Amino acid sequence: MSIYGQVAIAFVSLALFGRIAEKTESFYPPFYILAGILMGPPILNIVVDHEVIGLFSEIGVVFLLFYLGFEFSLQTLLERKKTLIIAGMIDFFFNFSIGFLLGQLIGLDIFYSFVIAGIIYMSSSGIITKTLIQLNSVKDPEGELVMGIMIFEDLVMVIYLVLISAMANQANGFNMISLGIDLGMAIIFCVLLVFIGVKFHTQIDWFIHSTSKEIMLLNFLGLVFAVTYIGIQLGVSEALGAFFLGVAVSQGKSREKVERTALKFRDIFGSIFFFYFGMQLNLQGLGNYVGWVTIAIIFASLGKLLGGQLIRKALGCSKNKGVFIGLVTVSRGEFSLLISGIVGSQVFPFQSFSVILILGTAFISTIGFRVLEYLCTRNKMCLLEKKPMD
Repeated sequence: MSIYGQVAIAFVSLALFGRIAEKTESFYPPFYILAGILMGPPILNIVVDHEVIGLFSEIGVVFLLFYLGFEFSLQTLLERKKTLIIAGMIDFFFNFSIGFLLGQLIGLDIFYSFVIAGIIYMSSSGIITKTLIQLNSVKDPEGELVMGIMIFEDLVMVIYLVLISAMANQANGFNMISLGIDLGMAIIFCVLLVFIGVKFHTQIDWFIHSTSKEIMLLNFLGLVFAVTYIGIQLGVSEALGAFFLGVAVSQGKSREKVERTALKFRDIFGSIFFFYFGMQLNLQGLGNYVGWVTIAIIFASLGKLLGGQLIRKALGCSKNKGVFIGLVTVSRGEFSLLISGIVGSQVFPFQSFSVILILGTAFISTIGFRVLEYLCTRNKMCLLEKKPMD
């Protein structure tokens, strides 16, 4: 089949699976992955062009991370730093440690155990945000705390991606001088983007703004692709460059217009990002690791659920709030795929591992909320308590 036909089938299948997710009130990303598994090499073998779909996937990464950086609120983290840092640190140490331990049990070396730790630790900001919207809990104390934890995770993710990207580039073993240079370049580039956003946001607005919607769209796309390309040439991943560009652009007065544009590209190409990873599922490649994937899903889910209880104890909250925090953060998503995409699957089938992990945790989170909803209705009680959380 022609490349055009494959792209057409990819988008049609995404629309159909998205409709199924909408009708079942489920999260979209896992269904996009299922679309890729069905239409790609794992089952029907219809959409097989990795080059074109892979390019769309990379563009999806750019806009997923650009929007994440655009919405990143360091101010919120600073305003409620005590509560959010306590919750974020508990979430990090508990779940990152579980992931690292799992990597060691599998038999991976320290670096790849570090990779597994990141895949297990990072929740999906996209899925969690949509979950809170579906539950009408964004402005509730519990919802605000969860979003605070996500902001903390985003901050950790930035530092983590810098390290992973630099270390993954050391193909022939770790050279501390070369690694230091790569890290230094990445940090300088990211700090420079934020500095430009703070000091020269008027000039950024001038560059993007136009009375013509078409020209404004082209200006925006040109800026995003140019900056991320420069970052790639300096050894900074497109994801990291896009994140900090989003932080920079968010400082300007054209915020609302840029947000509307970025959302469209995020939804279109972001869906292809998940579809592409579904295409790459290789159960045979998992081989002897199938059992470890099952254990990983259990560890990842229990880690967030128990972490939620530790957070609620540390903050003096009710058990209900701990359950809510744990269930909302169980889902893994774009970060797990992004990390696995950076390191590849030569040593361990990270990509297939991440796909199964996302599907498993999304299923557990969905079923968990369905059960709690039933119990709340039957017992005439509510999981959420509308009380301030300090």
